Amino acid sequence: MEAVNAQAGPRMVGPTLAPRDDAPRALPFRAGAFEVLSHLGRGGMAELYRARTADGELAVIKEVAAELASQQRFQSLLMGESRLTGLLDHPNVIRVLGEGHLDDGQPFIAFEYVEGLDLRQLLKRCTARRIGLPIKHALTIVTSVLRALDHAHRARDLSGERLDAVHRDISPSNVLLGFDGSVRLCDFGIATSRVMPEVPGGTIEGKAGYMSPEHAAGAPVDARADLYAAGILLWELLHGRRMRKKKNDNPMSLLAAAREAEVPVFVVRGLPHEEELHAIIRRALERDREDRYASAAAMLTDLDRYARAAGLMGSEAELAAWLGECFPEERAKQRALREALLGAPEVDLDATPSSPAVHRPSVISGPRRIQRSVAPTQEKRTASDLVFIGAMACAATLSVLGALSAFGWF
Repeated sequence: MEAVNAQAGPRMVGPTLAPRDDAPRALPFRAGAFEVLSHLGRGGMAELYRARTADGELAVIKEVAAELASQQRFQSLLMGESRLTGLLDHPNVIRVLGEGHLDDGQPFIAFEYVEGLDLRQLLKRCTARRIGLPIKHALTIVTSVLRALDHAHRARDLSGERLDAVHRDISPSNVLLGFDGSVRLCDFGIATSRVMPEVPGGTIEGKAGYMSPEHAAGAPVDARADLYAAGILLWELLHGRRMRKKKNDNPMSLLAAAREAEVPVFVVRGLPHEEELHAIIRRALERDREDRYASAAAMLTDLDRYARAAGLMGSEAELAAWLGECFPEERAKQRALREALLGAPEVDLDATPSSPAVHRPSVISGPRRIQRSVAPTQEKRTASDLVFIGAMACAATLSVLGALSAFGWF
């Protein structure tokens, strides 16, 4: 779950739970059968930890951030995210491994661990090192996101009823890129669905920089709001910079820009059949959602057709090779971190000194696959938070997106 952006601030509803001590929690600790070993980071509304499963694999534990833990709304969102994501079964959607409650009543979700970067981290590193993202890899990433959305939008529960899922938070930080070339959509924490809590009146949740105009206006949204966000993502990858930026450091200016729904002028990069690509993006970014693509599948069809005609079809294997060539130090650090975590001593809670700052979770549930949707299948933040040290160059500069002077991701 990420930040809540609203005109008058987030509106909280429902009963409250007991407040929690400062986060992150004292380490190590257990969350069910998961051994929680290190702190990964946090989003706007969630705390993330690295953990080890009983089978000797890594996982990510997610719980509501301490300052929001007393609000029932956020507790309900976390459990709704577990139910919704657990009903999705697709290679481009993050996988739920388990869920449970700690002894202070706080719920947690366990997700698969992705060894790699999220798209926002990748773009920031590309900017710092003056590396361009090749267009075929950008298309691979966006088409993977569209496949994930197509599955989520059409998914049904175990009784066959539609989930009516809308992600509502499509953005670079919620797209995970594994060093194996895999692409996964994560963080359904503010999604709308039959299995998610209703959005209270007067709230606007999500990232304003990627909102559709109806979302930014506080109106009900449907799947076409996700396609609008995917269009922004594609525009940004094509131009190598953000489509919307704050004015005078005023975060509300992003919300205003989202409501205006103006699309900046396209910069011609000399790509094959480039106007066709621009037309796809323009259709996704139509102000009136009736004029947008009707489904993720329709947008995906056009984007695949363009990539084939332009000779820009990529693959996960090619993406993996590019990531390994351009970011070998990052990959080596993450592999070393994985080995260190898997080789860490077993968590012994009885040997942990008693302290008011130490929360001792009770063993509740182990790693498990949540039952999945029977719908047809077509696949916060789990990437490592290691900081980039040093600088390097990359020789893979074919089909680079955007001039180096246009980079503006930081």
